[in-house]
Amino acid sequence: LAAAAAAKASAPAAPAGDELDFFESLEDAVEDDEATQEAAPMEVDSTPTTAAAATATATATAAVASPPAVPEPAEVASAPVLPLASKQNLIDKALQVPPEVPPGQDDQFTALMKQPIEEVRSMLAEIDLPSKGLQKALVVRLLRSLTGLPPCKADEKMMLKWAQDQARQQEEQRRQQLLEETREAMRKKDLEEQQRKQQQQQQQQQ
Repeated sequence: LAAAAAAKASAPAAPAGDELDFFESLEDAVEDDEATQEAAPMEVDSTPTTAAAATATATATAAVASPPAVPEPAEVASAPVLPLASKQNLIDKALQVPPEVPPGQDDQFTALMKQPIEEVRSMLAEIDLPSKGLQKALVVRLLRSLTGLPPCKADEKMMLKWAQDQARQQEEQRRQQLLEETREAMRKKDLEEQQRKQQQQQQQQQ
């Protein structure tokens, strides 16, 4: 419309007879311009805005940078810790003198219970007694043997089996000794026989 008005203003004055034709051509030009604008498709800017692009980039970066969550391992239950009073009760119970200890040997029992168990086993081995069992049983066994008392009731079956095993071992050792003595006697007899033959050969040569 502005372009048409400008054209009209700049155009020379038309004669009176042609003025109607001039306005009709002007209206046709305006209608053609409006039709052209309506028919032309509106251009849509498909480029994302700066804020939207920044948001999308930040989301993609966060997805790459943060790895998937790893479940934490289950906590391992730790062994229960006995209170100091309970430990002392266990020690007192271990050092309690049993009735199997010979009379007058309470102090010796307490002293041996405070020694390493290997020390007690070594003492039992020196007097040829079995060294299997808990330390309390070993100490009782040692003290009863040193004082000349028989094994306690708890040791009777074990000591009987041990005595039988010892007897079998001694019998086997005795058998091996007899076999060795027999072999030695045979070797001695063979040597004497060789010496006798050598003497006979020497006498024949003379």
